[in-house]
Amino acid sequence: MPSAIDESARILSFGRFELDRAKRRLARDGKPIALTPKAFDLLMLFVERNGQLLAKDEIMQAIWPDSYVEETNLTSNISRLRKILDVDGVRYIETRSKHGYCFTADVESRPSGDNTMEDPGADERSTTERSTANSRMRRIALVSLLVLACTIAALLTWQWPISKGGAVAGGPIRSLAILPLKPLVADQRDEALEMGLADTLITRFAAEGSLAVRPLAAVRRFAGLQQDPLSAGRALGVDSVLDGSIYRSGDRIRVNARLIRVIDGSTIWAATFDEKMTGLFDVQDTIAEKVAAALSFEFSSDKRAQEARRSTDDTEAYQQYLRGRYHGAKLTLVDNEKAIEYYLRAIEIDPQYALAYAGLADAYLTLPLSSDLAPNEYFPKARAAAQRAIEIDDQLTTAYATLGWVALWYDWDLEEAEMLNREAAKVSPDDPDVRRFYAHVLSNSGHHEEALAEMELALKADPLNLRTLALYGQFLLHAGKLDESIASLRATADLESQFWLTHLFLASAYIEKGLFTDAIAETRLAGQLSVSLAPRAFEAVALAKMGKPDEAQEILKQLIELRSERFVPPHYLAMISNALGNTDDTFRWLEEAYASRDAKMSFLLVEPKWKNLHSDARYQSLLLRMGFEPQASGYVRVGPR
Repeated sequence: MPSAIDESARILSFGRFELDRAKRRLARDGKPIALTPKAFDLLMLFVERNGQLLAKDEIMQAIWPDSYVEETNLTSNISRLRKILDVDGVRYIETRSKHGYCFTADVESRPSGDNTMEDPGADERSTTERSTANSRMRRIALVSLLVLACTIAALLTWQWPISKGGAVAGGPIRSLAILPLKPLVADQRDEALEMGLADTLITRFAAEGSLAVRPLAAVRRFAGLQQDPLSAGRALGVDSVLDGSIYRSGDRIRVNARLIRVIDGSTIWAATFDEKMTGLFDVQDTIAEKVAAALSFEFSSDKRAQEARRSTDDTEAYQQYLRGRYHGAKLTLVDNEKAIEYYLRAIEIDPQYALAYAGLADAYLTLPLSSDLAPNEYFPKARAAAQRAIEIDDQLTTAYATLGWVALWYDWDLEEAEMLNREAAKVSPDDPDVRRFYAHVLSNSGHHEEALAEMELALKADPLNLRTLALYGQFLLHAGKLDESIASLRATADLESQFWLTHLFLASAYIEKGLFTDAIAETRLAGQLSVSLAPRAFEAVALAKMGKPDEAQEILKQLIELRSERFVPPHYLAMISNALGNTDDTFRWLEEAYASRDAKMSFLLVEPKWKNLHSDARYQSLLLRMGFEPQASGYVRVGPR
């Protein structure tokens, strides 16, 4: 029988594991194990209630109170815990079919004392100092989370005057969320088509500007088969939701669609369409027109003309494009490679398909940034594809944005990036992606306050965008707002624990704060979620700074040896060498990073880990060659708009 535990005990142990409630730390055989905040909360709940059957709804309410999340968040966290805990053939978390979960270990409890689990960060500072720092950081994180929640609520109220589906019954509809379609038959799911049709409709309605439409990044998380549209609408703070289902059989497609008023669940409009796949465009057009009519507005003729220029008349090319979009949004190496294949197929079918070229450009752009592939190979490909897209359609915002990113990451030409951002803003001045792009230009050139202001505008339009939230935390770090950065990134990690950039940026901030053990835990989480070498580099930096140069040197050696198999950004090698105090090696690697157009060099001006080099003539020479000119306020290149 599982044993009862002392509710006041600090240390809970089971098998080879010890859980420290106060320090929120799990260890196996005395060695710490990295866990996300939500995974730790989930484990704590299981351990404290060992032997009890916990229903899924009960767990969801305990771990994610006052917020809507999909059940997949629970199952993914349980899966992660099982991978960590299930050693020696022991299974601690049992699934009780149709009932819930049960933690079956014998748990022992005891107060802290001489035999508490090893604190691997004890050599960083005294116990008292660490306790004080942790308490302070928890307070900051709590304040930040509250501030973030209040800010998002305020922003939603500003963007949509009546929040939480707050249009009064029968009142005007001012905001809309178009949810991904659900399959009528679960085992015949085509997520690319389901997500793609929603994406197309979102783009069309958002182009009008007369209705606040939630972007795809915000609605993507509501694609679960059991998703309740009213709950999604309330979570997104909109007045109405377009929900639907799709069924494909052979060359025919059936789409059920309904427009729902969130405040009372009433159906404003509903219809069923049964067409051949070749009639897919007609189905989309009819849904758009009917929803527009139900919401009492019409699509303008110039918007229709723009839509026509950006589309293709070939449904097969369109489906290939949708699959490219679906995989490209996942930002993994495998998915990006799949996305490129689908975009190329779409272009082969329709060589004038501007959106396919724009998607291809974005996929090429992502590979050096998220997967550390050779910049000299993929940035030029991204530029060429984006330029071709603009030749076909000179109003394509995403293509201008891609050219701007190439200017920022590859050319290090911030003036060109600024100009291209202006071109994108002419077409879509309030696009949150355009705002984020300009904020990046401002941040990397040292205009921190202007950058943060732009990010806040981007978050007004899309407050749950993980990339924007993570970058906001990074820009706070580069602005010298360290505590705010950590608090913001922690809040983002609580919102979604599987986004690797959040953990990477949090590790970087922890290094600056001197919380090296915490930094290493975050780098290992980021490494589990990404193929990028950045987490390994930041782990080595943390090890070097916490007084473990041999371990840092071993990682550096491994990365150098890896260069015989793949491109390893020299910037990472320079960062580790600098942390180890090898200044000459640091500049040797930085020169190689400069020669290879290493994208991370664009952070050279603002990354705090280079502060110790600022007075070195070699560092100043690099900045000058990259186009940063010295002024009284420091090295700058572009000014605020």
